Amino acid sequence: MLRAALLAFALAFIPASASAQTASEQRLPPGWGFIRMMGWTFQGFGGSGDDEDLYFTMPAPQPMHIWFRRESKPVGDLAYSSRSLEQVDCNAGRTRRITISYFARNNLEELKYSNENIQNWEYPAPGTLGAIPLQVLCD
Repeated sequence: MLRAALLAFALAFIPASASAQTASEQRLPPGWGFIRMMGWTFQGFGGSGDDEDLYFTMPAPQPMHIWFRRESKPVGDLAYSSRSLEQVDCNAGRTRRITISYFARNNLEELKYSNENIQNWEYPAPGTLGAIPLQVLCD
């Protein structure tokens, strides 16, 4: 229920013309500035303050894989984003990270660190942020 309300609130700030095909900058609630959509699909807010992080997904070329993007709300001059490639096993309800990259700025700018170690399978609880790749590819 809270997730649906937050998603509705967030979508109120993203014009209806915004879609996965647009690359325009979109204005978000106060404190965020501009986040470029860049072909990503908005999935919702998260974090301890319910609006500290934004989550996006994008199809990956490999079957049963999805790109997952996180944008963190700027604090002063500090902002960051990350992008990971997630593998999904719908039958077992599990996911695992194939690669992750961290950036010093929002909008995946200024690569700071990248890790290509395949992680162990995880079984995220339904309705959690970790379950977003399962929801997108399996529902």
